[in-house]
Amino acid sequence: MSDSPFIQLDYSIRSFARDWLYFDIFLDGVFVESIGSAPICARDGSFRYKPAVEEGTAHRITIYLPHNVELVIKELSYAKGAIVEPAPPPGRRMLCLGDSITQGMAARHPSSTYPVILSRTLDAELLNQGVGGYVFERESIDGFPERIPDIVTIAYGTNDWVQRASASEFEIKCTEYLEKACRRFSSSLIAVITPLYRMDASTDRASGSFSSIGETIKRVCSGISNLDIDCVPLVVDGSCLVPHQARFFDDGLHPTDEGFLHIAHNLVLMLEHG
Repeated sequence: MSDSPFIQLDYSIRSFARDWLYFDIFLDGVFVESIGSAPICARDGSFRYKPAVEEGTAHRITIYLPHNVELVIKELSYAKGAIVEPAPPPGRRMLCLGDSITQGMAARHPSSTYPVILSRTLDAELLNQGVGGYVFERESIDGFPERIPDIVTIAYGTNDWVQRASASEFEIKCTEYLEKACRRFSSSLIAVITPLYRMDASTDRASGSFSSIGETIKRVCSGISNLDIDCVPLVVDGSCLVPHQARFFDDGLHPTDEGFLHIAHNLVLMLEHG
């Protein structure tokens, strides 16, 4: 919250997974500007945003940082004497677990990823733990803060389809992970998202067909209700979240900004009417 006539951010880039860099800025919850470039022009940079605010009246200024770069913030500065105070926290907390799709790998803009759109729509403080290449692996659940989130989304499977040596191996890994996650977050609303459509979904792998991965996840979630776990996860059919058209994918796998908009919109509907 601030009434500063400018906000300046100085930064340095150590590495990047995609050759673009954007800072998305919202003023009082409304998108107002995106500052950056594609390709990335320099490893060191800064920008100055000048919000249209009146002195003495604090406004909520939200800056979404680039999500596919290793970014070091060197300095955040504002006008001398300006109001600068923490914004009120959202009403809920949300944890998103997943792979590069959850990370938002092919989205140009950080505010376009489905976790960010979800968190804004549901008024939730977001912790996005999407990591490129991740699969169902129960050890990855360890180490989270003790504060239990209100909402947890889990979206793995597409990398398992490529990496697992057999269908039975995948089912074992999926079962181990989801049982542990449901115990760890038993008081949360857990939404398990089966793999999104991908352009090579018609091929077969050692782990089976692509559709069989989603069916296995659904079967494992159904079996959790028979265990001594006070949690029944909501299963979301990921194949229905984004249109099966090439223009919604950057590389046949990772959704574009527009693709993420469809994913987030459909997820909100399913979570609300679950």
